[in-house]
Amino acid sequence: MIYKKHGIRGIYHGLSPCLVREIFGYGLYFGLYDWILKGLSSKYGSSMGQTPQIIIGGSLSGLAFWVVVFPFDTIKTLFQQDNLNKPVYTGII
Repeated sequence: MIYKKHGIRGIYHGLSPCLVREIFGYGLYFGLYDWILKGLSSKYGSSMGQTPQIIIGGSLSGLAFWVVVFPFDTIKTLFQQDNLNKPVYTGII
């Protein structure tokens, strides 16, 4: 239905805020995850065990991910739910 009325542009409506969210968010997530694991490993070595390090690293980097990307996720959702015939939102800003 969307493709019939609005073409390929309608299918990809909201792609730009989604890409901003994904690129910055996952760059932050994996960079921070690696940094935390290296820090924990150098400080505690094998005395802490690998599983707690992975849990701590994943939890903290996941928290940072959502704190940073939540505004972009909100914008993405507003774009995707916007009326394609009379759009309220015309740009990311």
